[in-house]
Amino acid sequence: MGFSLKVIFLGLLLNGQQWMSRGQNYHKPSISVTPSAAVTLGRNVHIHCRSEGYNKMEFHLVKEVSASMKTLNTKTAEMDEVVFSIENAKQSDRGTYRCVYIFRSDGYQTWSDYSEAVHLNITETAKPRELMTAMWASGAAGLFLLLLLLSLIAFLLYRKKNKGSTVKERSKAVNMASQPEDEAESGDVAYASLNHRSLKTEHAASPDRAPESCIYALLAEGRTKEGQ
Repeated sequence: MGFSLKVIFLGLLLNGQQWMSRGQNYHKPSISVTPSAAVTLGRNVHIHCRSEGYNKMEFHLVKEVSASMKTLNTKTAEMDEVVFSIENAKQSDRGTYRCVYIFRSDGYQTWSDYSEAVHLNITETAKPRELMTAMWASGAAGLFLLLLLLSLIAFLLYRKKNKGSTVKERSKAVNMASQPEDEAESGDVAYASLNHRSLKTEHAASPDRAPESCIYALLAEGRTKEGQ
C-alpha cells in the first residue's frame, strides 16, 4: 500500500512538471545581422538568433512570405545561440526574417514567441557610371593636392631667391661704402713731373742733345696735409 502511494505521488509530480513546462511562457529570442542588413549582391550575410537564458534550444529561421511564415532552416544551439548563414546573396534573399525556438520534453514541445523582424536589402554592385564618377572625384582630389604641393615649392624657391638678392644688395652697399675710403687713402700722395721748357721747345732741340733733367715734386693731397 505504501509503495503504491509513492508511485502515484511520483506520477503526479512528473505530470505536474510536464504541465508546467507546456504552460510556461518562453521569452522571444533576439535576432541580429552581420555585417549589415544592407547586403551587396553576391556577398555573405549571417543571421544570429539567441534565446534569453535557455540552452540547447531548437531554433527556426523563418521568412515572411505573403501573409505566412516559411521555415528556411533549423538548428539546435550548443548553448544559447545559433548562426544562420546566407551565402552568395541573391535578390530572392531580400525580405523580412524572424527567429523562433522550441522547447522539447518527453514528447511535448513548446514554441517561443517570434523575435523582432529584420529586413535584408540586397543592393546591386556599383554601376560603371558611378565608378567613373568616383574615379574622376579621386583624380580631381589628387590633382588638387599636386597643384598645392607645386605652389608650395614655388613659394619656397621664390622666398629663397629674394633672400639671396637681399644679401647681395647689402654686400654691394657695404663694398660701395668702403670704396671711397680706399680711394682717399690711395690718393693722399701723387707725383708730378715738371719740365723747364715747353713741349714745343723740346721738339725744336737737337736730337743729339741730352734731355734736360726733370724735377719731381711730391704733391701731398689729403685732409691731413691740407690742414697743415
